[in-house]
Amino acid sequence: MKRIFVIIVFVLSNFSGFTQTFSPTTIVKTPMYSIVPNAQILTGVEVPYTPSELVAYEANLKTLYGNDVQVLGGPTWRYNCHAYAWHMSDGGPHKVWINSPGHHKYWQDGTYTKVVGATDITAPNGARVVYDPIPVDPFNPGDHSAVKISTGMYVSKWGSLGLIQHPPNACPSMYNASIPKDFYVKSVPPGFDFVIHNTTQICLSNITVEFRAKVGNNAIAKVIDRDPFETLCYDESLCCEPYNMGYTLSGSPGTPITNMELTLVADYSTSGYATVRADIDGGAWSYSSAKHVNAGSNTFVFNLNGSSTVPDASRRLLTIHIY
Repeated sequence: MKRIFVIIVFVLSNFSGFTQTFSPTTIVKTPMYSIVPNAQILTGVEVPYTPSELVAYEANLKTLYGNDVQVLGGPTWRYNCHAYAWHMSDGGPHKVWINSPGHHKYWQDGTYTKVVGATDITAPNGARVVYDPIPVDPFNPGDHSAVKISTGMYVSKWGSLGLIQHPPNACPSMYNASIPKDFYVKSVPPGFDFVIHNTTQICLSNITVEFRAKVGNNAIAKVIDRDPFETLCYDESLCCEPYNMGYTLSGSPGTPITNMELTLVADYSTSGYATVRADIDGGAWSYSSAKHVNAGSNTFVFNLNGSSTVPDASRRLLTIHIY
């Protein structure tokens, strides 16, 4: 417990004193496909926390911030509040550190829109929260982001500390939580987004994904074309294609989506066996398709078993695994 307490007090005081190394990256993009500046990947070494240490860590946080605080993830330098709220919580597969004002790109490019006059109570669930948006003290800005999950409860990453579920103002004093916050909601139409994970030893290029489905008697399609010069190699992921490619979903929220079909076309660098699996919103694997692939264009076509519904104020995440 002593080790945990020292880390809490020291890091909350000024986020300094721990030497870590980071490498700049351009792999983080908004759902509008804008490159997020000031994004970095940790290249330093972290000391893992044991289960007993995490229990002690949460107990200390409850002492400091009240019993409603809950630890959802252990302390880490691999991602921070802005990365969690704007990137990872929206399906981004990369654990990165986004320095301010990099997260501003999410509303500057139109992905998110500010809810004028919103408060902790009136802001919709799922809204992204910006603490101390216009710093009263420019030398001590709040510089913090969170996700509202319900009235009176947020989830946010506390710098290099844990991923915490907490009441709006139950957080480190450096975030200036008592100052009115800004709230943002997605301004893009409901529909499907995708993430592709490749864990084969084969590099893929010229990737095209086409999603077809029906809502009632109305056919819909989501066509995603990749940059032909971009490749996807071992243990890499692609995500967050522009929303304006293909057709968006129509129909009232909750309307069943039927007759779903997914087509994946890619150029493979070498021959070998590959399997494609897909799921929606992280559910059970709905289908898998395996084949021997040759260098050149290869197509996987398969129907998605199960069902989904037209989303309400959010988007469905279609995950494709190639392994």
